[in-house]
Amino acid sequence: MKSNNTQKENRAAERRRTAKTTKIGMYTFAVSAIVLAVIIVINLLVGLIPAKFTSFDTSTNKLYTISGETESYLASVNEDITINWICQGGEQEATLGKFLENYVANSSHLKLNILDPVKDPTILDKYITETDTQPSNYSLILESARRYKIVDFVELFYFYNSLLEETYGIGAVPYEVYQSSAYYQVFYYAESSGYTTEQLFYGEDTITKAVEYVTLENIPHIYILEGHGEDAFSAMFLDFISTNNIVYETLRLDTAGTVPADANCVVIYSPTTDLSDSDTALLRSYLKDGGNMMLITSNDNIEHKNLLSLMSDYGLSAEAGIVYEGSASNYKDSPYYVRPTANTSHQATAYASGYTMYMPQAHGITISNDATGITQLFTTSSSAYTMSGEQKSEAGARTLGAAVTATGTNGTTQIVWYSSAQAFTDDVAATASYGNYYYMFYSLFWMNETYESQLSTVEGPSLSEPILDGLTASSIYIWTGVFAILIPGIVLISGLVVWIRRRKR
Repeated sequence: MKSNNTQKENRAAERRRTAKTTKIGMYTFAVSAIVLAVIIVINLLVGLIPAKFTSFDTSTNKLYTISGETESYLASVNEDITINWICQGGEQEATLGKFLENYVANSSHLKLNILDPVKDPTILDKYITETDTQPSNYSLILESARRYKIVDFVELFYFYNSLLEETYGIGAVPYEVYQSSAYYQVFYYAESSGYTTEQLFYGEDTITKAVEYVTLENIPHIYILEGHGEDAFSAMFLDFISTNNIVYETLRLDTAGTVPADANCVVIYSPTTDLSDSDTALLRSYLKDGGNMMLITSNDNIEHKNLLSLMSDYGLSAEAGIVYEGSASNYKDSPYYVRPTANTSHQATAYASGYTMYMPQAHGITISNDATGITQLFTTSSSAYTMSGEQKSEAGARTLGAAVTATGTNGTTQIVWYSSAQAFTDDVAATASYGNYYYMFYSLFWMNETYESQLSTVEGPSLSEPILDGLTASSIYIWTGVFAILIPGIVLISGLVVWIRRRKR
């Protein structure tokens, strides 16, 4: 009898243990289900939050972080823009993808779209023209209702070599310049000397300028005169102005027969021969009608009567001889390597007034007493003088850059004249931290009234972190801590808590 009671008690105890275990199991299952549901809901909610609020930039130089200026500009964009990203086979480059995700999160008008030419071989056909060839993999095509712009993958990078900066003052340059014949040898020399060329990501500025390009109502269009032995602008300068949304092409008046109607400005860069009578007549008519012109000369050009007659129409003439500075603080290395003073009150020079301008072997610009609408843009000190052969002039301030504003038949005529052809070469511009190019860009900006840029500044090359290099050291340390210490620690502590609670029961 006692044995039967014992057995009954044992079975009853077993049922209680089973019930308790079942209850604990159901409780654990319910809690796990609730936690899983909460995690799913949180993930769904987080997925709706812009990436810039949910991702953390652990790269050394904040590769994924969008600057405040860009954020403000993107917030002002009120047109829909699609950033088409070419990914062959649908395979995305992770680092650029992360940047683009953060970038488009700054505006509800931006959308990222993947184009896969492997899946659809015709998907790029509408973007391929005589001037636009098929872009490479990972390139971008920004598109609005107005127009599109292709940003090839290589355009997202600049190239930098410390030896070139130390020796020649050459900072980071875009891909086209890096590959150009003028720069190939200097980079090759630096690399063969053991100095590695760094590939630097410059995507934020390049993509933002492309956003502006596809949304601008009017794109400035300049024509660079040819046919008179003009000097050629460098690949770096041409890339600089095109990146900052000024379209350029060359113009031969003897074949065109007219200045194109869409010309915002005609640029004449130190011709070795004078203009013909017919070319002079075409340019004079264009200016009288309200056209714009940028003239860059040297002392070698001042005998070109037809060319300079265009300036004498407005009360300006060239002074023979090369300008020398008498003040040591107003030149670099040599008195003829002049560092003039910029006019900070005129739009053509005020925007870049924080930069230095060097004007080697410049000639003076003389302003007649009865001239109107003339503004001095760059001037020497009062101790400057000119040397023409062995003849030295009296000391006095010289004008090396001037702006003209006059009333034309169908608009306002604007002219900028710079009297140093060497000032707009890469070598000289580099000595001024490319300030010369900034001044020239803003002079073009001033003469193109339709260029209503919303970007407050024009940015040149700057150093950033290389892309396509995987995780940085800082991010490796962070994620190692998460997976090797934090998560195991949470699991261990949770297990100890459960074990202690069960021991107390």
